Order: sequence, then C-alpha cells, then structure tokens
Amino acid sequence: AMSARRNHEKRWGSAAAVAVAAGLAALLHGCTPTPAGPPTAPPAVTGQVRVATVGDSITYGTCAEDRDVGSWPARMQALLGSNFSVGNFGKIGTTMLKTGMCNANGGDCSYWTCDQFTYALNSAPDIVTIMLGTNDAAPYNWEGQQAKGDSYEADYKEMIKTFRDLPTKPDIIVMVPPPLHKPPSQFPFSRKVINDIYPVLIHKIAKENGAIVIDTHSSLDGLDHEEVFCDGAHPSDAGYYHIARVAAQVVKRLALARSKGEAGSKLRWSTSHAIHNFTVPETTTPPPAKKGQASGHPLEAAA
Repeated sequence: AMSARRNHEKRWGSAAAVAVAAGLAALLHGCTPTPAGPPTAPPAVTGQVRVATVGDSITYGTCAEDRDVGSWPARMQALLGSNFSVGNFGKIGTTMLKTGMCNANGGDCSYWTCDQFTYALNSAPDIVTIMLGTNDAAPYNWEGQQAKGDSYEADYKEMIKTFRDLPTKPDIIVMVPPPLHKPPSQFPFSRKVINDIYPVLIHKIAKENGAIVIDTHSSLDGLDHEEVFCDGAHPSDAGYYHIARVAAQVVKRLALARSKGEAGSKLRWSTSHAIHNFTVPETTTPPPAKKGQASGHPLEAAA
C-alpha cells in the first residue's frame, strides 16, 4: 500500500506543480475582454452534433498529463465518436460571477469577459455544458463580490439564457463542480460552498431553467481521493475519464432526443434525475489516451 502511494505521489506530483503554476498565472493575468457584438457562427457539419463545454481549469484539463487528449471534454469526444464535435472552451481561473476577481487584490477573472466565452457562442452548439463555480467559491468572490450586489445564481441563469437564445437553440447541461478535498493553501476556496451549497443550488438553477444536471460532485465523491484527484481540487486523468463517461451518457441521450424532436422540459428533467442517481462505475482507471477521434456509434446506439 505504501509503495502504491509513493508511485501515485510521484506520478501526480509534477501534474500538481503544473496546476499550481497555471492557477497562479491565471490569478495574475485574468481574462482578455472581447469586443461586443453578435457572434458569427461557423458552418456546422451536416449530421454532426456540436457540443460546447464551458468552464474553468477543470474543463480546460489542468492536471491531465496531456490535456489535448486527457481533459474530460477530449475524453468525451473519443467516447462519443465522429458523429459529435466537442469544443473545449475551458479557461483557467474563471468565475461565473460577472464581477469575479482573480484574487483579493482584484483583477478580472469573469468567464463573461474571456475570449473563450465568445468562441463558445460562435461555435453554433447543439448542446452546451456549463461547469463554473470553483473560483467563485473564493471568499473575495462568494462573500465579497456578492455582498456588493453581484449574484452567482442570477449570473448563472443569465448565461443559460444567453446560450439558449442562440439560433441553434441548444439544450443546456449544468454540471455541479467536483468535491473539494482539503486543498493546498494556494487554493482559497470554501469547502462549504463547493461541497454543501453547490450540490443544492445548481440543481435548483437547473430545475427552474429547464436544464439537465450532471452531478459531478456526487459521482466523484464516493471514489478514492488519491486515484481521481491530483491536488485536492483538480481531477487526475482517472477523474477526468470518469467525468467524461458520465457526461458522454447524458450527451448521447440528449442528442438522440433532439434528433427525434423530443428534447422537451419533461425529458430534460427526467434525464437529470437519472444522472443524479448515476451508479459510480467500479473501474475509474482510464485507458491510454490517443490523439484523434474514435469512430463511435450512430446516435441510435445511445438509447
């Protein structure tokens, strides 16, 4: 057991160092504002389901040995196959709060002002996943910015509406952030906010806005901490693979429903309930990540 622990620490030590460096860089630089104006959607490939994944470093793939293939959106792409096109629009250090700060001294770290937000809007998505909140849980944001009048819940609802109003009328999946396991001191996030408030609040937001919930928090919380997290906040390759497996099931189910014209609010909420009660797979160790897309199965195979 001690040998396995040492091997684990050796394997993920460098990844955790990269995560810390990337996180601190985000705290210093924040987001680059993008020009205002309507997005220009690129032409969609006929018959291909376009998925936009919106989020922070957990969506970006911090801690993955190779984020191009090891982030959860990249692994979901491989699981879904060529009938789908998954865009990773994760940005390290970002918040759902429109006034989200990078640290206690200020800085703009709101996802709303990042290029990735514009890219996601321009991607002509059929399905959008949103997982933002970890950086909002820092006290200078959760207690500070909200006390000044901003609202995580209100901004979340507005982001859902912003995507839903696109010409493609995408279905929205909201994802509860992974649990926080006693993070190192450089991560000033509130465990109470992430572990207690979000699992309730994000379900409420989804129900009131007709969105699907993927309860990443619940599905990862029962798994071995060392196996699926690299630094207490970011998943490891195994953790990202597990998120991808859960998300791929939801995306396939929703894409099939859209193809049959059945993506109504009743279906969305029943899907949310099913995923909330998702049984954690026994195996979380990911297969070797490979460049490129898997061939995949037709949408009907997801039924």
